Amino acid sequence: AETISRCVEGVLSQEGVKKEVIVVDDASEDDTSLILMENYLSRGVRLVRLGRPEEGWVGKSWACHHGYLESSGNWLLFIDADTSFRDRYVIRDTVEYATRNRVDALSLIPMLDSRSFASKVMLPTLIALKYVLAPPRRSNDPNDQLAFFYGAYMLFRRNVYESVGGHADIRGHILEDKSIGELTKSMGFRVALLDARDRLGAKFNESISGYINALLRL
Repeated sequence: AETISRCVEGVLSQEGVKKEVIVVDDASEDDTSLILMENYLSRGVRLVRLGRPEEGWVGKSWACHHGYLESSGNWLLFIDADTSFRDRYVIRDTVEYATRNRVDALSLIPMLDSRSFASKVMLPTLIALKYVLAPPRRSNDPNDQLAFFYGAYMLFRRNVYESVGGHADIRGHILEDKSIGELTKSMGFRVALLDARDRLGAKFNESISGYINALLRL
């Protein structure tokens, strides 16, 4: 509820691309759906409300899968509810980049919010660990099997997403962004990981326990 308005406004403000905006509320317990119903359904945003995931599914993949089922576009863009856009042409530019460079799926590295005390303490360690375990150059190397995507922004050609089985194929994976990037790459499709810290923002965690959880997952 604290971030959804900023996120949706950022998507609606994107220019230079025709889009449909689908918000999947996967069993939130705050006012997320109420905010959407009162402010955004009249502006063309579609709301999908889900219960708890079926057995075998991780929540993020469950939500993304149902968003895909409701969509009709040739490109699929998955973002998190705390993703924020710094300008109006991020989506247009990434679609054009993918088209021009024959990229089948790409992800953007966002600037992570470091204002909370937990982020000030833990975020530098987390970022350093991610760059040690998964430097971006490896994701962009077609001869390296690793492809570490960021869940804040993942763009796929629709036919490619369907060819690899989408989020349904990695339904039980905790690091679903990494898994779907590697799945796409392993099937011979071209992927890219781009630095967009000057154009895209996201939150990671706001508690020490949340960061410890993230480190354990990595």
